[in-house]
Amino acid sequence: MSLRLILFISLIFVFITTLTVPVDADESGVSSKPQQAEHVLATLGSPVITASPGQRIPLILSLRADDTWHLYWSNPGDSGMPPRIRMDLPDGVSQDGEWILPPPRHLIAGGMGTLVLDHDVILLTYLQISDSIDAEHIAISLRGEWLVCDDHMCLPGNAAMELTIPLGTSSMASSGAWHDRLQTAKERAAQTLEQQPLAHYANDTVVIPIPDAVHAAADRVIFAPSTTRIINLSTPQNMGADNGSAILTLSSAFTQPPETLQGLLVGLDAEGYPMASWELSAPLTAGE
Repeated sequence: MSLRLILFISLIFVFITTLTVPVDADESGVSSKPQQAEHVLATLGSPVITASPGQRIPLILSLRADDTWHLYWSNPGDSGMPPRIRMDLPDGVSQDGEWILPPPRHLIAGGMGTLVLDHDVILLTYLQISDSIDAEHIAISLRGEWLVCDDHMCLPGNAAMELTIPLGTSSMASSGAWHDRLQTAKERAAQTLEQQPLAHYANDTVVIPIPDAVHAAADRVIFAPSTTRIINLSTPQNMGADNGSAILTLSSAFTQPPETLQGLLVGLDAEGYPMASWELSAPLTAGE
């Protein structure tokens, strides 16, 4: 066989493969082309290799911040802006639930308190595919905007990403980066407490009893309020004990006390970074 014929056959094979196999699908899932913004690498992806009609599939936006830089949680605190996401989906595909942000870290700097997100910030949502969808693939367009800061400055950032998910027999990656990110997002997602603690306030102080299940999982805990002007985030949150039970003491920021404290209890690792979270909806009463 001549060299020219071998080259011709090779080109035909590459051409056919390009037509039949999406370029962003492999055995670890599907991924967009990474987009480098100021101090943030943005990538859209999923551990799904092939989706099927009627399936509910995970979709992940990874915003990897450079070391010493951070983004902001849904309630950023005294300053900052949480990530904002706009997504275009084809007919027959809908978003099932809001974007889930990882739990935040409490940061005090420059006299202000904020709730921040570090390192590989994993945002998770789900897509519901219609039973009657008639297509060979799902094409997703997404644009994200955020504010990224370090100790000295803040910069606005944005990125636009495209992702194609093949349709066929359902297949999910059992390893790889997107599988690992999904597992991390699930591990850090807010857990439900069997019983909500009874919090109390007096003067400018709020005390939250730490449930045994939370204290058993994390030696250090912070409270991330879901709304502003409830807790003074510019002051430290202190863990202590009362009659042998763990408590978290905070400075209040409200003029009229809310009926409940809404937000997350966040368990921190030895380096002070979030590793787990629990939904808090604690009744708040006046106390001594």
